[in-house]
Amino acid sequence: MLKHSFWLFIGFWLLVSCGEEPTAESQEPIDYSSPVDFDIVLAGNFGEPRPWHFHAGLDIKTNNQEGKQIFSIAKGYVSRLTVNKYGFGNAIYVTHPDGLTSVYCHLKRFADKYEQLFERTGWRDTLDF
Repeated sequence: MLKHSFWLFIGFWLLVSCGEEPTAESQEPIDYSSPVDFDIVLAGNFGEPRPWHFHAGLDIKTNNQEGKQIFSIAKGYVSRLTVNKYGFGNAIYVTHPDGLTSVYCHLKRFADKYEQLFERTGWRDTLDF
């Protein structure tokens, strides 16, 4: 009987001490906006079937123009930069106060302050693009 009481106490303690995680509803609402300053025409939809997977994002057409600016959809901080020859290519991850992360992929280049990080570390010299 003592053994069962111990586990009951541990279970109750975990429930009470862990508390409730903050949810998006309990936080200040975030104003999300467009990542581009032109009309959006999609080249790829979320969930669209691909040969070996479902598409996991929205691809926005740029009228065959390179170098258009991309903006964060909400306030947040750059939590990750990735450089890859395949897949996402150059990508920026922005973490927002509500815990969500937006990802901006297939970028031709990063903003100057991020490009300077790569130049300072020599990464750009070793990449074969």
